[in-house]
Amino acid sequence: MNRLPPTGTLNARLMIVSLAFAGAASAQDVPADRVQQLDSAWAAPGELTLEALQAEALARNPGLLALRAAAEAAAARVTEPGTLPDPVLAVGAMNLGLPELDAGMPAAMLPSVQLSQTLPFFGKLRLREDIAEVDRESARVAVEEAEWDLRARVAGRFHALQALDRQLEVHRRTLELLEDFQSVARSLYASGAGRQGDVIRADVEVARMDAEIRRLQAFRDAGSASLNALLDRPGDAPVGVLSEVPLPEDFPPPDTLLTWA
Repeated sequence: MNRLPPTGTLNARLMIVSLAFAGAASAQDVPADRVQQLDSAWAAPGELTLEALQAEALARNPGLLALRAAAEAAAARVTEPGTLPDPVLAVGAMNLGLPELDAGMPAAMLPSVQLSQTLPFFGKLRLREDIAEVDRESARVAVEEAEWDLRARVAGRFHALQALDRQLEVHRRTLELLEDFQSVARSLYASGAGRQGDVIRADVEVARMDAEIRRLQAFRDAGSASLNALLDRPGDAPVGVLSEVPLPEDFPPPDTLLTWA
């Protein structure tokens, strides 16, 4: 049986793989019509790939969609602060007789028409436009940063679920062996060739391993709910088999880590 690497080493490798796949994903927005294809891929049998999950998160995550909408609104407001305020047209009348609206009055009291235009101080419009441009760029950078963070979080949860699946597989095989030992101990005890203490110890080990499997399964369900939250899916939506992603045997050189950072 292959032995799993130490927990610290495994976590470090998972972190590196998460960073690598976060950096490999495209920074382009996912078209809206891609969501239906992703829904079909999710429901179809087979393994779920990290790239597909990251693409779905970029297309469906509510927080990211809100940031994109805010960035679009900021981009649409860039030219507005640099334009003059709207002119004001005012029409007035005085001393009209009511209720007939009789206009028989001196010439000084005839209806008046006024047109006014506010002119801001020199350079103020340009300054407002520059501020709007900075806000637009800030919103764009916030969207890009949120996309990188979302890809990294999806990759982290993906690899954490993979590690749990591997541990559950090993524990289930171990439970099968323990159940075989339990069956043998009970048979020997029933035939008079075994001891009751062996049966008790086998029962304890089987119960302990079963409890450990239940604990890991609870962690797996919690991790699945966390992943579903990033994908804007119901928390109890099933997360099936995850495709295998090879872990690096060695740590990348410092220059590579700095490039990724």
